[in-house]
Amino acid sequence: MSATEGTNEPSFDAGAVVGRVTDGDPGAEQALVCHFSRGLLLMLTHRCNDPELAADLHQETFIVVLNRLRDEGIDDPLKIKSFIWATARNLFINEYRKQKRRNTWPDSDRFDYIADETSDLVASLETEQTAVRVRQMIQSLPVARDRELLYRFYISGEEKPSICTSLELDAHHFDRVIHRAKQRLKQIYLLGNGF
Repeated sequence: MSATEGTNEPSFDAGAVVGRVTDGDPGAEQALVCHFSRGLLLMLTHRCNDPELAADLHQETFIVVLNRLRDEGIDDPLKIKSFIWATARNLFINEYRKQKRRNTWPDSDRFDYIADETSDLVASLETEQTAVRVRQMIQSLPVARDRELLYRFYISGEEKPSICTSLELDAHHFDRVIHRAKQRLKQIYLLGNGF
C-alpha cells in the first residue's frame, strides 16, 4: 500500500502487521485498526447514510476481522484491506436484510438502489463460489484494460492513485474508464442470467 490511512507512519507493511496480530500482538491490532479505520468509516457512512449505523458496523467489522486473524489468520495477509472491506459490506447487507424483513427501514429506496449498483456486483462477494464466478466474468471481458482495472480495484483492493500512476490515467479518466468497464461487466452478468 502506498500511504497510510489515519496514521503518521510513512508506510504500512500489511503482511508484517497481520502476522503480528495473528501472533497475539495488541499493538499490531491497534496499528491495523488505526490504518484502516478512517477509510472504512467513510465508506460505511456513505453506504448507510446513517452515521450511527455506520459507527456500529465499523466497530463490528473490526471485531469480526480481529477475531478471525487471532483464530485462524487469512490466506493472503497482503489482501487484508479487501478482507476488511468485504467483511464490512457483508455486515451491511445482513443489516439491510434484517431491517427489510422488519420493514422499518426509513430509506429503503436508497438501499434498493445501492443493492442494484454494478459496483456491488463485485464488491459484495458473499461466497467463494460467487468470487470465482466474478473473476471468471472479469476474465471474459474483451478489453484488457477493463480486466486489469476491475481486478486491481475491486478484487485486489488496490488504491485508485496507485492504479492511475501505473496506467498513466488522471482521476477523471480513471472514473470514466472504470464506469465503462462496470457497464460491460454488467452486460456479461445479465446475459448469463446472474450467478
